[in-house]
Amino acid sequence: MRAKAEHRVLISDVAKASNVSIATVSRVLTQTGRVNQEKRERVLSAAKALGYKRNPFASALRSRRTDTVGMVMPTLENPFFSSLAKYFEKVISVDGFNLVLCSSEGDPTVEHDKVVSLLNHEVSGIVISPADIEKSTETISQASAQAMVVQVDQRVSSPISNWVGINDDLAMKLIVSHFRSRGFKTAGFIGTQATDSSAADRLSAFKKHCQAEGIITKQSWIQLGEHNMEWGQAAIEKIVSSGDIPRALACSSDMIALGALNAIRTAGLNVPEEIAISGFDDTAFAKVARPSLTTIHQPYSEIASETWHLLHSHDSRPSNAVAKILLTPRLVVRSST
Repeated sequence: MRAKAEHRVLISDVAKASNVSIATVSRVLTQTGRVNQEKRERVLSAAKALGYKRNPFASALRSRRTDTVGMVMPTLENPFFSSLAKYFEKVISVDGFNLVLCSSEGDPTVEHDKVVSLLNHEVSGIVISPADIEKSTETISQASAQAMVVQVDQRVSSPISNWVGINDDLAMKLIVSHFRSRGFKTAGFIGTQATDSSAADRLSAFKKHCQAEGIITKQSWIQLGEHNMEWGQAAIEKIVSSGDIPRALACSSDMIALGALNAIRTAGLNVPEEIAISGFDDTAFAKVARPSLTTIHQPYSEIASETWHLLHSHDSRPSNAVAKILLTPRLVVRSST
């Protein structure tokens, strides 16, 4: 009897049952890389016992790769991801490669289908910003067994493929330290649900550095929702309606901050005299916002270059080596603080 789709055995289930990493299971099942015999036997035994079946990734060919690189972003509506794609396309075009850009719409299922399609079209590599820190793991693992994969900005929790991104902890330290230097004693945070790594890392760092700097924050001042301007506006409306407003707000993206700025103006509050606000990403909109937005600059060109370097150097590294490139952020102070 065929198991129901929702009960499909995943590679992560095999890893847990055999007490090894997902990457090790992937190497055993695809017969790539070095794995000692004892672990190999444990993996094969667990896979058989659980009834693990290879998914459509297994049909992607490892040979006859094209001069095309696939890129899967959570959304193209956020100017951060579209700008990143622009810089990456510019970098790879120098070496004669073309880019196929896809959006996962923030949905791990759509993301899976996009990656399968790219593999079946024999792309030379895949650059991806995973939609979900946990639910995207299976897709990243299977793709890594079939092609060169580099994660950018966001990543899955398991170290199964290379990653390039900004140092979110340092970025939030720069923002919180700036708040403290301006004499702000209370601060809140507007971000997204912690289903992607960037959201989780930035919130955690914000809380840590507020505590270190002696800045008071409250749970009611921490609003988590969607990655868009509408959510920034809605979050401000919630905070303002409570009557308890922090002196400063850190937003996890410029898009959220822009929505928040609009809502603050609608509420009749002055920025930064009554409430200061910061963004994250330094998109083109940050400069033209009124007031202009203090934000964290993302080194787009450097992210693109490091990502392309990792794709190029994939075959020269040991199969079990996973690189993590942590790039330095820069605080851009403008009128909003």
